[in-house]
Amino acid sequence: MKERWEYEIRFKAIRIYEETGRFCRTLETVRRSRGWLAKWIHRYKAFGLDGLRDQSRAPRHVRNRTREPLVRKILALRDELEAHKTRRAAFAGIGAETIHFELQRRGIRRLPAISTIEKILARAGKTKKIKAQLRHEQYTMSLRFHPLRIGSRCPYGYQLGSIHWQSRLPTV
Repeated sequence: MKERWEYEIRFKAIRIYEETGRFCRTLETVRRSRGWLAKWIHRYKAFGLDGLRDQSRAPRHVRNRTREPLVRKILALRDELEAHKTRRAAFAGIGAETIHFELQRRGIRRLPAISTIEKILARAGKTKKIKAQLRHEQYTMSLRFHPLRIGSRCPYGYQLGSIHWQSRLPTV
């Protein structure tokens, strides 16, 4: 809503400026600063009506981006580990820790962190996500059969060691 309102004010200011050709008259009408009007006139001349829309403030470059050759090496190593091309890989895992270890063993300099390798694999679609529902079912199943869950009888009644089970106060 605010963006549309701002766009209309900018459009009105440009229209008044083009009709009158007077900078000060336009400033009096829209009641904005000289810098504001100069900015939108410049953008209008450069980009037309599209220049009156807000531009993204997100950075255009990521400083710490992992270099593309290293990303390709990580993905190739993952494929190699999945295919069990080497005897060593046949008994190793295929996760980020294993890839980090293999890169280190192969003498790659400036190794990315394990979390970075995980993100690279996720972006490439090389990881499998466990569905949240499945994890919840596994958790509830483990609680259901836990021998010390509340309400179940443990071999020692409701006492666990020297701590009373329900009140959690030390027993005498």
